Formats: sequence, structure tokens, C-alpha cells
Amino acid sequence: MPRLVRMVTALLASLALGPAGASAAEVLVFRLEPREFRVRLAEIEAYASGRPVSNPLLQALSLLGERGEEQLRSLLSSPYQLDAAELRNVLAAPMLQDLLGWLGSKLRPGSGGNGAAALQQALLNAADQGEPLTVPDLIAAFPSREIHIDLDRALAALLRLLTLEQQTRQVVQAMAVSGAAISDQNRNRDPRREGPHAVTVQALNLRDAARGRTLQADLYLPEHADAAPASIPVIAISHGLGSTKQYYGYVAEHMASHGYAVVAVQHPGSDASRLLGLVKGTHRSVFDVSEFIDRPLDVSHVLDHLTDLNDTTLNQALRLNDVGVFGNSFGGYTALALAGAEIDTRNLRRDCDANRDSINVSLLLQCRALLLGDPDRSLREERVGAVLTINPVNSSLFGPGG
Repeated sequence: MPRLVRMVTALLASLALGPAGASAAEVLVFRLEPREFRVRLAEIEAYASGRPVSNPLLQALSLLGERGEEQLRSLLSSPYQLDAAELRNVLAAPMLQDLLGWLGSKLRPGSGGNGAAALQQALLNAADQGEPLTVPDLIAAFPSREIHIDLDRALAALLRLLTLEQQTRQVVQAMAVSGAAISDQNRNRDPRREGPHAVTVQALNLRDAARGRTLQADLYLPEHADAAPASIPVIAISHGLGSTKQYYGYVAEHMASHGYAVVAVQHPGSDASRLLGLVKGTHRSVFDVSEFIDRPLDVSHVLDHLTDLNDTTLNQALRLNDVGVFGNSFGGYTALALAGAEIDTRNLRRDCDANRDSINVSLLLQCRALLLGDPDRSLREERVGAVLTINPVNSSLFGPGG
């Protein structure tokens, strides 16, 4: 998957500086209303290799600065090794088809229409050669003499992406300043430092018979001597799409050293093994749509098991009536759903229809929830008292009212 992402990133870069090779595609036509710029692939190949060019559009790329041009040339000339069979499996996934559709609306064959099918054919044709690919190889495999690129829409999408990135950076900077101030006020108990407790880790292998679902989790426990009942606060961790329960293991261990019991849950329909299955062809999608329901239920089932442990081996030490949930990305959605946020199908459908021109992978993931119909149920977990999320997948799912 990372290789494909880098390849697509390079292809996006080539929308403003595409490469050469000349099998089918020979000319790139950039449309920026009301003007049209035509660039031969040979000219772009010369630019990518650092040779002088006379085309005004390519000369204007000097505005990127020396470092920017170096990075762009590197994207164009770097080889990417793609396995043809794995690529076919990945491109068949619905979310990847949606992404191809977005790309195809900006990059079209000379005959017109959406270029998604032509782009997919180019990727597969190039990968079938069995050799490392460069962007020129991919463009050469594009089944059209001309490739038309809608710069107005592509640049608008890029501007939205850069604006979002800037807003994210500002929030992170503000949090860093706030965190430093809090630490200055609490020097004797700085949460950034390792806590005083030794930590043990238990692997949990669970079976939810009602859903026919096998779950794994890791339970990090602080070593307390004769811990009083309900004296150990509990935190559950929900990983992001394509990840594992170990991803935030360092966070779990750190929190346990400060006296928390932390359980890191693995969600089998949207974890790393699921992505591997997609690449190998044993699964046909990036994740099961039912994960919007199953993920919160996974955490609830694990809390049920902790209740059993509390009654038997842990001497009621865990405080399970006020659990905190930490989640990243899809795990952020999971945390918010457990806190009571409900899917707003009407708002989601409106946003999915209105943002078809936006390259927003988070929204592509959220729009898959429309396949659930109208899930008339709350996934609220009464034992959850607080949540903390990082980049939660929630911009459209829950609507203004949550």
C-alpha cells in the first residue's frame, strides 16, 4: 500500500509537471479557464532530468524554488516497484475506486469523460511489465494520445487540502503551548515522565458468540500492592484503520506506569491483517462496512470481560463505571460513538454528494457508512465517562448535533 500511495502522489505531482515516455500518451493539455496549455511529454521529460526547457508553463515552475523543483523532479524520476496481482486486488476495493473516480474527474482522456478507467488501465498495463515504474512509464501506458487535466478543479482541491493542513498545524501548535504550560505548573508530576509503577501486560483472547467475532486485546496493569476497590482508573484504546493493538502500546505502558489500567483493543474487520488480506486478494475491501457498528461493540465486549476479571482475579480494583476511551482516526470515531454520538445519515449523504471534487480520504471512508442504510441505534456505552481523540473520522458522520 505505501508504494501505491507514493506512486499516486507522484502522479498527482505530474498533473503540474507530468513526465514523458511516448507510447500512447504524447501530449498533456492543461485547462485553466479561459486558457489551455499544451505540453509535449518530451519537454516534461527534459524538465524532469534537469535539462533546459522553453515551454512557458514549465519555466513557471521555478516559482516553486530550488528545493521544490528538486522534490518534484525526484517524484517524477523515482522508480516504484508494484506487484501486478496485488495492485489488481487493491484497485478493486470500493474506496480505491472512489479515489480513482476523483482522480479521473481531473485527468481525462482526449476523447472526454471521466479518466478513472483509463488511469486504472494505465496502472495495470505498466505494472504488468514487471519492472520498477516511474511516472513517465505510467503516463506512457495511458490509453489516449492526449491527457486533459482540469487545473481549476485540481488546484481548488489542493487549496482545500493545504488549508486543512494549516489549520491542523495551528491546533497542534496551540496544544503544544498549552501542554508545556500545564507541565510547568505541575513539575512534580509531569505526565510526560515515566510513572512510579511497574507494568505487567496480559494478552486477552476473547470470543463474542453473539456476533461470531473473535477479539484480541492487551491489558496493561500497574502493579499495586493491595489496591483498594475501584482505585485503578481504566482507559480503552481503539486503533486506526489498518493498524494493530500494539500501535499505541507505548502510550498504554506509559499510562499504566502512572496508575491506569489500559486495554488496547484490536478490531479484526479494519486492522492491519485486513489490509494485508486486501493486497493478497482474500478480502475485497479496505474494511467491512459493519465496522461502524462492530468497533464500538468490540470495546463494550472487552469491558464486559474486564468486569468478569474484576469480579474474580482483580479484587474489584478496576474502576469500570467511568472508563476513558482514546482513539485515533477510525478509533476516534469509535470513541465518539461510545460516548453517544450517532450517525446522521442525512447530513452524511449531503456532504458526500457536495464534496465529490474534494480529495478527502477521511470523507471517502465516512461515505461508506451510507451502505448501512439508516442505522437506528445508539452505540452509547454507559460505562464510558470521557473520550480523547486524534484526527477522528467524524467530520460528516455525526452531523452538527453529534
